[in-house]
Amino acid sequence: ETVSITPSKPVDEEEDAVEGETALVRPLPTITHHSIMYAPKCLVLVSRLDYIETFRNCLGIIYTVYIENVGVPLETLVGNIIGCIQVPPPGGPQVRFSIGAGDRQALQPPISPSLPVTHTSVNLLFQQLGIRNVLVLFCAIMTEHKILFHSKSYNRLTEACRALTALMYPFRYNHVYIPLLPAPLVEVLSTPTPFVIGVHSSLKTEVSDMVSISFVILGA
Repeated sequence: ETVSITPSKPVDEEEDAVEGETALVRPLPTITHHSIMYAPKCLVLVSRLDYIETFRNCLGIIYTVYIENVGVPLETLVGNIIGCIQVPPPGGPQVRFSIGAGDRQALQPPISPSLPVTHTSVNLLFQQLGIRNVLVLFCAIMTEHKILFHSKSYNRLTEACRALTALMYPFRYNHVYIPLLPAPLVEVLSTPTPFVIGVHSSLKTEVSDMVSISFVILGA
């Protein structure tokens, strides 16, 4: 977002002629400088609903509309997302919708309200770690061990934590669950309680000395 700035000269720096003296230099005309400052803008979708792919698509459309200057106000798109999309209940029919940018999207509700929706996250977990390692992780989470994922990809961290907890069905994970742990909160890993946490690989050296934690390395 661009902001126009017009700096003005402070009053104490104005060069006025001293009383009783004649100004020898003709004052210059006032010059207005226009500068452009770029202010950051961030849009975040926060919801209790588990439609990550749909939310990602909506944010991508908003970004495209803003970058390409399509002419649709961003407020209109955000308003359509918040107030014009009817989310079907579990077991309901598929719903098609548009947020107002010429897009066509669909919401497919889960078959059961208790059955976790994993999309491709479980498949990716087995591809990255293999059957044997996933079984080791499954035993660790069922016996309330501390499990720490680390990767250079935030998306892989989120998907791995999501897939591992989904494999517990029909049980639910009720301990500390943080798919993306911010760097300033790394001391949370010292908690005595079980957890499933994901951290970026840049923090690997800070957490490598911690004991009684099952480290899981995901591909970049």
